[in-house]
Amino acid sequence: MIFSYIINILHIPLVAIKILRDLHTQKKFIARHLQPILLEFQAANNLTPDIDYKRITNYYALAVSAIIGETHCTLHRKAMTTTERRAGTLIGACSVLFDDFFDNDNLTDEYITQLINNPKNIEPTNNSVKLAIQLYSKLLEGIQHSENIQQALNDVFQEQVRSKKQKNSDLAEEEIRDITFTKGGTAFLLYRKAFGEISTRCEEKFYYTLGAIMQLENDIFDVYKDRQEGIRTLVTACHDIKPVRNLYLYLINELFEGAQQLPVNPKAVAKAMRVLMLVICRGLVCLDQLENLQKSTNNRFELMAYSRSELICDMEKPTNFMKMIHYYANYQY
Repeated sequence: MIFSYIINILHIPLVAIKILRDLHTQKKFIARHLQPILLEFQAANNLTPDIDYKRITNYYALAVSAIIGETHCTLHRKAMTTTERRAGTLIGACSVLFDDFFDNDNLTDEYITQLINNPKNIEPTNNSVKLAIQLYSKLLEGIQHSENIQQALNDVFQEQVRSKKQKNSDLAEEEIRDITFTKGGTAFLLYRKAFGEISTRCEEKFYYTLGAIMQLENDIFDVYKDRQEGIRTLVTACHDIKPVRNLYLYLINELFEGAQQLPVNPKAVAKAMRVLMLVICRGLVCLDQLENLQKSTNNRFELMAYSRSELICDMEKPTNFMKMIHYYANYQY
């Protein structure tokens, strides 16, 4: 156990270098292929301040290829093709715009469904829709089996519609859990399909589980924001953080078990999991912070009793970084 812990610590610089290299490669691709499209669109449409360009280029268009796409390529021991990188970049960019559409009361469900299924037949109601049509059409034209992307996006949309129930204070914990898992799972299956068809049930389950983990981790870190917006998640609705931690650990174990079942080289699995766990272990650090808050209120998690600074977990703090490394090193890869 100690030997494994030390080996994992020694692997961290190599894993960090890979992540930084993958992010750098994707940033260069965005600057060369996506930024010109966005700049041209801005110039032609009076800067369109209603579109969050930074969220497109710095987060989703970056992460889909640099994390999910590179995971796919690592598992299959291949380099990412230009076609794959372009598709991952475009689906990431589209995700930001479609997320806004899902939350926009001015767009009907029928309009969004039509936009997903027949983008070229839609009359844009605003600049966001106009940009989405441009990017989404480019995505569909550049990949094989584009109908798989459309179906996956329809699945994501249906889960986004269902997630509106999280504004309901009477929503049962079981349904919150199901919404959390399905919302994250369908989103990651969409992202993965940008890099080609999913060939096995094992691979589908792996990415679905990864998406469920990432959605739950997002809810753990967003506890303050969700409290302010009145959204019921497994964190904001609970009075005991320990079951949330147990669920998070259960999903991590499911991910490891699913990874072992993938019909790929075990060394490739270990390499991919090392990268993913550096991200996932952040959630365990945030859960530590929330559990400590619970102890300060008679061992009952009282969401409304905590300040913004108490609920927000700063992963740039050296102590939090070291905790993340500790959790990471305890896993077997």
